Amino acid sequence: MEISYMDIDCLMNMDKIEQYKQLFSEYRIAKIDKCKLVKNKAQSLGVGYLMSILLQNRGIDEKTVCYLENEHGKPFLKDYTDIHFSVSHSDRIVAVIFDEKPCGIDVEKIKKYSQSVVNRIFCEQDKKLMEQAAESSYDEAAKLFAKIWTRKEAIGKLSGKGLDFTDELQKNELNHEYLGLQGIYGVTYDAEADFVISAFSSNPDINGIIPIKREFETI
Repeated sequence: MEISYMDIDCLMNMDKIEQYKQLFSEYRIAKIDKCKLVKNKAQSLGVGYLMSILLQNRGIDEKTVCYLENEHGKPFLKDYTDIHFSVSHSDRIVAVIFDEKPCGIDVEKIKKYSQSVVNRIFCEQDKKLMEQAAESSYDEAAKLFAKIWTRKEAIGKLSGKGLDFTDELQKNELNHEYLGLQGIYGVTYDAEADFVISAFSSNPDINGIIPIKREFETI
């Protein structure tokens, strides 16, 4: 499992976006052009950059790869079926995971959360954990909310089901023992001061995995 992330603040400029997007594949350029907001364009460009680095580490030029999408819209590499990947972005942070087995990643900014969302869609064990965290401080509860949410999202991306609060795997997102018995292994990290990254894979070899922060530079 390889996890890489970056801060895209340096790309929040249309001139830079137009200049740098030419470094990437037609698929990535189309994704960037489809976005209407500068922030979304920068997020897509950042994902392309991280993809290019991770592919470059495997001797592959991102500009030459052919991307296809499955019935759920999840992209994959046509000629490199041994490479599984997942992407995510939240505000100014984008993240990508590569693995030799199915994987999923999610990044979220720690921010105000809705108690009504917790009450309506979280499972009972998550509600209890949120209550306990809230007794300590709102900030602790907000961070736990982001942790729970990212883990559910990442599991959903791995399984291909997407976010599904009725899914038993996503109900047990904090139960490492249960997930391990199902052949799913995950990690959660702080990214910067106010972001959380969660990543899951079918690959049990996750010991010592630490996300690598990238700084944008011309490749």
